[in-house]
Amino acid sequence: MYKRQYQGSGGYYAGQNPEISGDGNFIVYETVTYDDIPWPPGPVNHYDLKRYDRQADTSEFFSNSVQPFFGSSPNPTVSLNGRFTAFGDGLIFELDFHTEEVVVVSTNLNGESANGVSVARAISADGRIIMMESVATNLVADDTNGVQDVYLRDRGSP
Repeated sequence: MYKRQYQGSGGYYAGQNPEISGDGNFIVYETVTYDDIPWPPGPVNHYDLKRYDRQADTSEFFSNSVQPFFGSSPNPTVSLNGRFTAFGDGLIFELDFHTEEVVVVSTNLNGESANGVSVARAISADGRIIMMESVATNLVADDTNGVQDVYLRDRGSP
């Protein structure tokens, strides 16, 4: 059984939305940090990604490299071997754990970010294809149906 509980200075961390890689070795999850600090008033929530390697019994923390999602729940999904994760609740990002490269994947073919909320739902075994839902109207031409759509984003060879 794996359990991690963290206590930091002035706050604590809650783990949520875990995903396990297809090979069973990596657990990727988001943490929420609650800090009692004077400004801004009340608790401040910071969402971060963590990856636990069951074989090595080590954890990796990915907040500095993925700052764009602060304030938004990551909702991660992880590739078969645990190398890639797609995450985001708003904009969708993909993180390569080997290189720590983060790219926005909720964009149209011109590279423009989605103009509506997108949520990552799945990632292919090799991290190349990300499935997401979005209410954005600019991801494909002539999206005028006014409802949420499902998209597959092919990032090419990882």
